[in-house]
Parts: sequence; C-alpha cells; structure tokens
Amino acid sequence: MFVNHFGQMLNKEANLEAHRSGVLHFTDIQVLDQKVILLDGTAVTVTRVSLRGTVGNEPIEDEMCYTRVWHDMDGALKIISGHCSLVK
Repeated sequence: MFVNHFGQMLNKEANLEAHRSGVLHFTDIQVLDQKVILLDGTAVTVTRVSLRGTVGNEPIEDEMCYTRVWHDMDGALKIISGHCSLVK
C-alpha cells in the first residue's frame, strides 16, 4: 500500500501504473537526506528529496519526504508500505 502526496491510497499495481503510463514523470530527483532504521527482518527508510517532473500535465518542483517499510521475504527485501508527503 502506498499513500501519495495527495492523500490517495494506491495498491502496488496502481502505483506502478502511474509511473508506467507517464501520469507521474520525474525529470530530476536529488536525495537531500536519508535515514535508515533496521529492525529484525525489516527496515524503515525516510528520504527527503528535491524533485522535478509532472503529474498529468501539471509541472511539479517540490521537496518531498518518502517513507518506505521494507521486509525480508524469502531473502529479498520487498517494500510493503510507503508514504509520501510534501515538505513545506
């Protein structure tokens, strides 16, 4: 499950389709800060980025904060949850 910066909850397929279809398109992403918290079989990443691109036909140029929860599933890390917020 992923919650985008509009507050919409998207499943994995809907999130990937937004990128595949070009509705969400990034032209530049710069990582400004990143924290990693390791737990037993799980990791949480919090990443602040500066990004440019488009959502639909609307240009975006913002700082965003992404949180991801990664979990070890049969020896491979998989994202099981994510969230994105606009940084003001």
